[in-house]
Amino acid sequence: MHARVSLAARGFAAASGGVREVMNRVCAVAMVGVATCCVPEASLGGTVPPPSGSVEWAVALDEALRDAEHARTSQELIARYDRVLALYVECPPCRETTRERLRRRLADGFRDAQAAEQVEEAGLSSDPVELSRFLLRAARYDEARRVAAEHLRSIRFVDRRLELLSVLARAHKGLGEAGRARKDARRLLAEAPVSADYCRRAVEWWRLADDELVRIEDELDPLTYAAWVEQTHELGKTTERMLYFRCYQSNLILDLASGQAGFPGGEVPEDPVEALRLLANETPDPKVRAAILLSAAMHRMYGARGAGGNPAEALPLIRDAAACGESASIQVGALDLERFALTFVDRDEEAGRVSRTIVARYPDYLAACSACEADWYSLLQRPDLTAQVPEWSGRCSGDCGRVSRPTPVVERGRVVLRDRSPGECPSPCRPAHRRPTRRSCSPAPAATERFRANRGPRARLGA
Repeated sequence: MHARVSLAARGFAAASGGVREVMNRVCAVAMVGVATCCVPEASLGGTVPPPSGSVEWAVALDEALRDAEHARTSQELIARYDRVLALYVECPPCRETTRERLRRRLADGFRDAQAAEQVEEAGLSSDPVELSRFLLRAARYDEARRVAAEHLRSIRFVDRRLELLSVLARAHKGLGEAGRARKDARRLLAEAPVSADYCRRAVEWWRLADDELVRIEDELDPLTYAAWVEQTHELGKTTERMLYFRCYQSNLILDLASGQAGFPGGEVPEDPVEALRLLANETPDPKVRAAILLSAAMHRMYGARGAGGNPAEALPLIRDAAACGESASIQVGALDLERFALTFVDRDEEAGRVSRTIVARYPDYLAACSACEADWYSLLQRPDLTAQVPEWSGRCSGDCGRVSRPTPVVERGRVVLRDRSPGECPSPCRPAHRRPTRRSCSPAPAATERFRANRGPRARLGA
């Protein structure tokens, strides 16, 4: 951030109500040391925009925002917002927020749903997963299929590729290509890593693979949970349908426990975790068994209806899930939830060991991204932190390390944070499982001693 963010600039901002908000944001960015808005290089109206953080830049941004407020048509509004977006050319978060504001004004203020849809689509152009999902929601199945198929082989992370495959399956279904949809769905069931919500997604994939399941499900009319279990056991005569109903039952147990579902008879399992454990023991498929156990572990961690959970008691369930099989789809999911549970109970050193295992064995899964951050937190308490940073950077300098937050490096015997270039890594690289008190942002540059004294960004950036 430029040194031009000075007392003079802030004084100018204070004298102008319109500029004050802009300059406050710029000054806040400069003070925390996070590269939120960077120096735009692109031209603006045939001229090079002033450096970000200067008074001239703040005035130009303020003028562009004020000008946009007086647009009379949707096309005029889009043209005026283009000027704002040009000033934010190297600030992906700023551009995202601006596009969302523009979309809302088009949809709500100008009642132009078509223009709002075009703006939303343009904002997603750099993210093939979100773009293909948008096209799918708009029932533009052929375009969704084209985008998903085009990027399916080029994305590194397995999880992201499977998200594209899920879009592809639904697009094939929408186009009436049932055979291709079934093939895609069965691949999703085989390759998707297990997680606490695997069964939520898997029931949808089974429905894509077997058209009869929806009809069978609609014909069920039980009065109690026990009657539902009895009916579905009779229907699950094939292995595939039996696994579908086991996953469906797992979801149902959790919904009954949380009050999101109910039967006329009012019956619910007395102990949801024990009911899930018994269901897992009766399930022959190792992957579905592991998924049910992880669902039980997550429920044990958080409890139901605000009653609170016990993360320590979740660990045996997670390790039972890991013991279900050695396949990557089972191991990466179980290790990721174990890492989260250990972090949740402040066993950071153990969480660090699990994190390093994930990064070493499964670098092509998004769990490795979360593991890199958990690994860093585990190092904060070590007396040899400065010696560990180069090794950590070596493990996490690839795609998973390219998150839009500062990178720890050693300078003159101290650990400081250097800003990465924004937007290097897609948002899913940010941790999927976070302690509720953590935030996604990173702290300002700090010395090793300050990190240790405050237990790192986790404590200082608490709620």
